[in-house]
Amino acid sequence: TGTRRESKRERREREAKLRGVFVSTYLFLCFIFQLLIALREDKRIQWSAGAVFIPYWLMETVNGLSNVLSVIAEIRAIPSVDPTTNAPMEGRKRHLLEAILAVNTFWWWCIRLSLAILIVVKLDGPLTSSWAVVFIPAYLAGIRYVLLFAVAGMRLRMVDHAESRAQGMSLFITLGVLFVIASTMVYAFIGMLVEKLQDHGSHSM
Repeated sequence: TGTRRESKRERREREAKLRGVFVSTYLFLCFIFQLLIALREDKRIQWSAGAVFIPYWLMETVNGLSNVLSVIAEIRAIPSVDPTTNAPMEGRKRHLLEAILAVNTFWWWCIRLSLAILIVVKLDGPLTSSWAVVFIPAYLAGIRYVLLFAVAGMRLRMVDHAESRAQGMSLFITLGVLFVIASTMVYAFIGMLVEKLQDHGSHSM
């Protein structure tokens, strides 16, 4: 027992050290990325946007590897038997659950990466579309959250217990109001950013 406790303690210490290294590396890359953006904006370096984004690509690579490990752990944690029906968790049902876990883990990473790629392609010249098109991934993120809220509302209406349904609906309405406020602020900022980038691009031309 003492050996097991010691091994668990050592594993926790090792994981804590790895998390510390991960956070330190992430913060360092974030600092370098912001520094390169400032130097390019001040015309002190003539690097392409793709080169300036190298620290960001490294950050997202780390995030992608972390997501892979997270998905693997979650898939391994799937029980062999469905706790609600006591039916074996296998075949199409298990594959569907694995796909849902992968989508839930990677969707925000894909949004960030696709947005960064579009920004780089726009800044370096190949993409001639407006900045509003560049930010389409950000709009898709908002649509996903709206759909999740809609599904949650539909599930609440299906609850049989009246008191539980009423409590759930009050919480749902509160979260919905907060979501509307937060999304309005975020997309208002994105709209102002798009307008500023459009103006900056027209002046530079």
